[in-house]
Amino acid sequence: MNNYAAALLKPSASVGGQRIGRAGGMPGCEVKTMLGELLAAWCRNGYNIVEFDPGWPSPCCTGEPDAEGMIRWLPVEMDRPEPLAAVEAAFAESGLLLHPDAAAFYGGFWSGPVESEHSGEEVMLNTVWNEAQLATTTASLVMGVRLQARSMQTITVPIGGTGSDLFFALDNTTGEILLQEVGSPPLQVVAPSLAAFLDEL
Repeated sequence: MNNYAAALLKPSASVGGQRIGRAGGMPGCEVKTMLGELLAAWCRNGYNIVEFDPGWPSPCCTGEPDAEGMIRWLPVEMDRPEPLAAVEAAFAESGLLLHPDAAAFYGGFWSGPVESEHSGEEVMLNTVWNEAQLATTTASLVMGVRLQARSMQTITVPIGGTGSDLFFALDNTTGEILLQEVGSPPLQVVAPSLAAFLDEL
C-alpha cells in the first residue's frame, strides 16, 4: 500500500508529517483534498473491490485477486508531469484556461469506480484507472472543448455520469457544478463548486 493511500484510510492521519485536511492556497487543492477523502471513505466502507482483469492493470490494485477473481484497489496519487497537457493546450487554442478544479480532479489520483447520489440522480464519477484510460479521457475532453468552443456554447468539463443522457459537469468559467443533458445547454446548477459537490456525495 502506498503511504498516501495508507494515511488516507486512517481518519486524522498525516503523510510525511503533514496533516491531511482541508487544503487551501493553491488552486485545485481543496478539490484534491475532498476527492482524496471521498476515495478514502469509499475504501474504508469496503466498496473498493472490482473484478480483476489482467489486460487492464492499474497502479491502484493491491495484492492478488481472490478465489472469485476479485481484487481490492486503493487510490494512488498521480506522479507524472502535466497529465492534462493536451487538454490545457486545446483550451489555449480557444483562448481559454482549463479551470484548476478540473485539472485537480482528473490529475489527482489513479482510482477505481466510485458511485453515489446527488440532486436526485445517480452519480458515477469519472475516475481514472490507468494510463490507457487517462489517454481516452484526455482525448474526450479535448474533443469536447473544441466542439463547445466552435458552437459558442458554455464551456463545461464532464465529471460524472448518471446512467442516462444526463451528466454532471464543471462550468469552466464559474467553477459551479451543472446538471446537463447530452447535446443540450446546462439544466441547473447543483453545487457552487466541485469541492462542495464532492463533499455532498
